[in-house]
Amino acid sequence: MSSFTSLKSLNLSRNRLTAVAAELFALKTLENLNLAENRIKELPREIGQLARLKKLLLDKNQLERLPPEIAVLKNLEVLECGDNHLTVIPREIGDLAALVELTVEGNRLKELPEELGRLRDIKVLKASRNQLGSFPTSLLTGTKIARIEIEDNPFTVDQFRELPGFTEVWIFPP
Repeated sequence: MSSFTSLKSLNLSRNRLTAVAAELFALKTLENLNLAENRIKELPREIGQLARLKKLLLDKNQLERLPPEIAVLKNLEVLECGDNHLTVIPREIGDLAALVELTVEGNRLKELPEELGRLRDIKVLKASRNQLGSFPTSLLTGTKIARIEIEDNPFTVDQFRELPGFTEVWIFPP
């Protein structure tokens, strides 16, 4: 892979990968990485070496956690890690200053970190089909959040209406 020194986009989706090859982290110019629909159980700490990443797609794998080193990806705008086995989102996610869209739907999350409120430019959060019993109020104040999807969680719309910073909710039929 070292001969692809100017590669900006790489799609490795639907390849039945069980791990991320170490050679991938040599692709320093990579901006878009699609690892969706594989069988990856662990995202290596070395993901932080891909400093130019803007879009990281990890949907439909078998990830149980995200490494804290994901916070090094300061240019990351889109992080999709839905339909995995995540039970926690690292607090360091709040350091992803460029993040505008976060997808964590279809996991085993019981809570979202309050540090999401540090994501001032976030516009979309998709967290449906989890086990969320609460919601970080910090996300409703001081961010650019425009769309939140939280259906199919123990957290109810009535609870959402009571949160500080709440203004309006739209409920669409499935």
